[in-house]
Amino acid sequence: MMRDAVLCYVGRVDGWPTYNRIDWRLRRARDFIYSAYAQRLDLPTISKQAQLSPFHFLRSFRSAFELTPHEYLI
Repeated sequence: MMRDAVLCYVGRVDGWPTYNRIDWRLRRARDFIYSAYAQRLDLPTISKQAQLSPFHFLRSFRSAFELTPHEYLI
């Protein structure tokens, strides 16, 4: 049980990514981008939806979705 808790904190269990807190925040930001695509969006606005700093959000978003938020919009 402790092993699973530690591995979930790291973000992987048995080689598969888990849906941890960061993943939930990134999905929330991705959904916001999708729902507000007609608006003028900037990195600070999107990162607020994810409750992350713009720098951390950008790195995490690129790592999770293999695209930057700008590339996702295009």
